[in-house]
Amino acid sequence: MTTITYKHNPTCFLIEFSGHAGFAESGKDIVCAAVSMLANELLYACEKAAQNGEITALHQVQKEALVRVGFRYVQPHSIEDIITLILDCLKALEKEYHAFVRVQDMHQVQCKVK
Repeated sequence: MTTITYKHNPTCFLIEFSGHAGFAESGKDIVCAAVSMLANELLYACEKAAQNGEITALHQVQKEALVRVGFRYVQPHSIEDIITLILDCLKALEKEYHAFVRVQDMHQVQCKVK
């Protein structure tokens, strides 16, 4: 199962994608492909926002079956629309493939971005 956990407040955002979906064998797993595409789109959006000075303290980790992204907002709503879109897509995947994807809002007001 792929688990996506995120924390947010008006000044920062943290998200972690971990695990393999296990919907199908490697190379044919459409659920894993969808989650990977959304994670990569988020990474791309964050890199662009950092280049434009919209976010700061961008922290990224990419390893086998793990992607972690965290940042602080410079402009409070700078990339909020793309984050909302990606989270909505992940929640739609969870609804359709609930045995393979879990999305959890950790509801923590404090975010610690390295």
